[in-house]
Amino acid sequence: MKYLLRPEGNHSNRLFQLAHIVAYCNEYHQPLEILCFDDMAPLYKDGYYCIPPKHSIKSAVMTFLDKVQHRTKIGFLPIIDFSDEDAIRQHPLESLPKNCIIDGWYFRCHNLTKKYRQFLREKYVLKDQYYTSNDLYIYISNLDSEHYLKVGVHIRRGDYKDFLDGRYYYENEVFASYMKQFEKLSDTLGKKVKFFLFSNEPIHQLFTEKFDSVISNNPWYIDQFLMTQMDYLIGPPSTFTGWASYINEVPLFFMETADEELTFDKFRVIDG
Repeated sequence: MKYLLRPEGNHSNRLFQLAHIVAYCNEYHQPLEILCFDDMAPLYKDGYYCIPPKHSIKSAVMTFLDKVQHRTKIGFLPIIDFSDEDAIRQHPLESLPKNCIIDGWYFRCHNLTKKYRQFLREKYVLKDQYYTSNDLYIYISNLDSEHYLKVGVHIRRGDYKDFLDGRYYYENEVFASYMKQFEKLSDTLGKKVKFFLFSNEPIHQLFTEKFDSVISNNPWYIDQFLMTQMDYLIGPPSTFTGWASYINEVPLFFMETADEELTFDKFRVIDG
């Protein structure tokens, strides 16, 4: 039995963490208990990962023992620690202990997340009740795809001002520059662009004045689902857009710098 007790980061980080572990357990026919996803699992249709109430005591006990083990080094189950990028070489996936706790952000098996993408897509699809009557979802669904490209733009700043010394913190004009470049790309296909803007902060009027754009004002999980309905995604490096790209194979361009030339061949689908 493999156990996952510690969630890594916020929503999208946790989804990627689970995707790698679930893909691994599928490949190696390993039973898995996820004891840290009960808050998010009810959002998704399958409910497969929602720990039943009868497991709540087990979850509390396992979490307590895990904390004791980390502090005292008195073991009850091996903890396989993937807290750094070298861990995957130190702990080959095919030889992990039969029963253990998997810990850390760097548990990775990209070939398997690609292989089991459809399986994971079915498990992590948002419940219908959250989007079928959503006005923006209806608008996106009815947009004339023959004449329009749907492009999601993730305007993320906030904590990015300090993350990596502000490397991916961009002003409005930088986002606008990439959007203008995409308009020129779409001209080569004879199509117009409809931009859909996603952000956890107020969006400047610059974007609605200069571009044919719609602002989403939805909770994060609906925003992320709406991103999966796009033809293309643009934004600074983030697991938020990365998950939308991964789960529904939407081509994504990460804004690694403020002035890169935008071309269609720079969009790629995230494989996990």
